[in-house]
Amino acid sequence: MSSRLSSPTGWLLLGILLTTSLLTQARSVYGTVSKVSSGDLITVKHASGTYQVRLYGVDAPDSGAFSADAKRMMVKLLQGQRIRVRVMTRNQNGEMVAQLFVDGHDVGVRLLKAGFALRVPNVHYKPTIKGQADALVLAETEARRANRGLWLQPPTVTAIGDGATAAATLPDAFRAAGTSDTNASKKSGDDNECAIVIDPTNTQRLFQSCNTSSAGLFAAFSSDGGLTWGYPDPADKTIADGDPGQGQNSCCDPTLAWDRFGNLYVTYINGSLDAIVTLLSTNGGSTFSEIGNFAGSVDQPTVVAASVAANAAVWVVWNQDGDIVARGAQATGLGTVSAFSAVQSIGSSDCNFGDIAIAPSGAVVQVCESPSGGEGPADLRMNVDVDGLGAGLWSAATTVTATNVGGFDFIPAQNNRSVDSEAGLAYDSSPASPRFGRLYMVYTEETNDESDDLDILVRFSDNNGTAWSAPIQVNDDTTTRSQFLPKIAIDPTSGNVGICWHDARNSATNSSMQLYCAIATPTATPVFTANVQTGDAASTSNGAGVEFGDYMGLAFVGGKLHPVWGDTSNSTGDNPDGTLNFDAYSDSVPLTSSTIFKNSFEN
Repeated sequence: MSSRLSSPTGWLLLGILLTTSLLTQARSVYGTVSKVSSGDLITVKHASGTYQVRLYGVDAPDSGAFSADAKRMMVKLLQGQRIRVRVMTRNQNGEMVAQLFVDGHDVGVRLLKAGFALRVPNVHYKPTIKGQADALVLAETEARRANRGLWLQPPTVTAIGDGATAAATLPDAFRAAGTSDTNASKKSGDDNECAIVIDPTNTQRLFQSCNTSSAGLFAAFSSDGGLTWGYPDPADKTIADGDPGQGQNSCCDPTLAWDRFGNLYVTYINGSLDAIVTLLSTNGGSTFSEIGNFAGSVDQPTVVAASVAANAAVWVVWNQDGDIVARGAQATGLGTVSAFSAVQSIGSSDCNFGDIAIAPSGAVVQVCESPSGGEGPADLRMNVDVDGLGAGLWSAATTVTATNVGGFDFIPAQNNRSVDSEAGLAYDSSPASPRFGRLYMVYTEETNDESDDLDILVRFSDNNGTAWSAPIQVNDDTTTRSQFLPKIAIDPTSGNVGICWHDARNSATNSSMQLYCAIATPTATPVFTANVQTGDAASTSNGAGVEFGDYMGLAFVGGKLHPVWGDTSNSTGDNPDGTLNFDAYSDSVPLTSSTIFKNSFEN
């Protein structure tokens, strides 16, 4: 076996870095295996270059008994094959550490079942059902009971740890608006990569959901505008974990929408089935029924809902086997939602990490980043379906803009997981707005490639993406530090544009973040207000698993921004893990009433 972590320090790193389960990750690239170096190390060729990829949670012998068998099996399964690489992190050698799929099968699990590798101690996939053993444990148990491979004799080396990464740096002002942060989850383990929505029929009612280390998804609801939170299942604060009435099992990637009739949609990935699941709740998130289940090699879903004439359109878009696909449905009342359409190929290959938005006219626009790997540069591609749920097809992809932020761009604040440009779309759907029907796109740019000086930019289009404005910078700092993972939302009562993001401007080492927000009124060319520090204290990634994730959540109505994000600061003093793990933090930020914006609104 490998002995890269044979020292006590190595074992400590392993324990710290592999406490988060794999399937909180759903960040994939697709490529061709150009080389098999050993039973757990391969080279993958991708449009953005080549990656050295190490199997997560699985350690094959580098020499001695069964090392040749493990390599031969990997060659047979992978050499020259197009595979899916579900990335977890990168290790101290600069290798991607990932779960590998070929023809829908988990390569690490197959290697364990054959007895040609051992499971890294204390490493598990995220549980799919409470109390159930995960696929890694089951595969190793099967090989051991059948006396296969390495289980014919005791392993001669016990130092295992190809999946470990370098330790994250431990945590190294002002507050202008909003209430104090609220810790909605207060759970052990990591709760991060969150989404949040507001009920259009009752704007005091909110719902949020996040990835979580335990089975299912963290889920909470509020009936007082986000000041306090309750739970569909108070016993474990999760849904989609195998409990009755809470949806089939989830690995990750929650995304939310709420339509004009009060229908709440929760979409996520079922990792064990490799399927996109959509749930419907008609009672504010207390109970759920399944209305969609789309199988395939899937990643990064987004669900949106918007009013179109007297009804509501609902769309789900995701990456399937490297291409962007979508399905649409129509809601005509509370609990009355049509079947989803057949899968529509949008036509953007090797594109991921995007978003979708519905125009008041019913037109649908999606944006994604291509290539989906690499440190950049990359393009943000857009497709349009002008008649939405009608019989028309999606347009060919066009490039909105280039960006130096690649699909896997490593920055100090998220050095193991990386970030992408995280393009987001939002339509102005306020009839009172002078820019009703305008489409906005937020994304991340890097001033000079690999400088880690990332900025948040916005463009807008008044013709459904046919033409776009010049970029407008949202962050107003004068540092060369990172702003990343932005989220955009439009206030339906005014057309005001709200954006929140992770911001490292106050970190001398560019490695910790605080949440910042800004807004703009719907003028001919929007001008964003002075940035407001919304997060009460700085958070530093624990260096494990999803870290800050690929996205955060944001809702905006009645002049109040409602962001939700993964936070390690423990500024509220009620994180059971202190500053070691992420909890789901939220806030209610009345920016329009803040005197800091008075001049902006008068101009």
